[in-house]
Amino acid sequence: ITVSGTIESSQNAIYFYGAGTQSIPISVSETGTLRGAIRGVELFGDFGSTTTMPTFLNAGYIGTSNNFGGGVSFEYDKRIASFTNASTGVIEAKPVPNGVAVSGVGMSEGRSSITTFTNEGIIRASDGGDGIELGGTSDIGTMTNAVGGVIESINQGAGIYVNSMITTLNNRGTMSGAVA
Repeated sequence: ITVSGTIESSQNAIYFYGAGTQSIPISVSETGTLRGAIRGVELFGDFGSTTTMPTFLNAGYIGTSNNFGGGVSFEYDKRIASFTNASTGVIEAKPVPNGVAVSGVGMSEGRSSITTFTNEGIIRASDGGDGIELGGTSDIGTMTNAVGGVIESINQGAGIYVNSMITTLNNRGTMSGAVA
């Protein structure tokens, strides 16, 4: 899936649901925008027992519409070989109206994994959300926040909230949290 225009939705701009062998790479160009009131991208349900999405690349904007919603969410056994937020990429989350905090990039349910995660742009959450939330039994092999990369939470959350594992973390940019 290549996005070079705008997809805006009252729910999720891109939504993969259920089990199967979806290993389609996602690429958002510099002119691409994915806005959803729930999330910009929701990958829900496993790709199949041995299937891995080869690449997820964002060079545009993934996040909110109507000033609330999340960025990217992986739930229940999503495996991605390479996730990159390029220097022009912005992934952001703002809390939904009922006050539920959401993450810029969230891997909170089940066991999802990213082999190589590179951030050169901005990953941000506000009002209790985490820039990156890594929960459940999810994991990241090697995570690099490159020079110029920003991972942050504004007004309460953590820059990176880890309740599972990042094997190697390289930080050459800025990581900050309002509370943690």
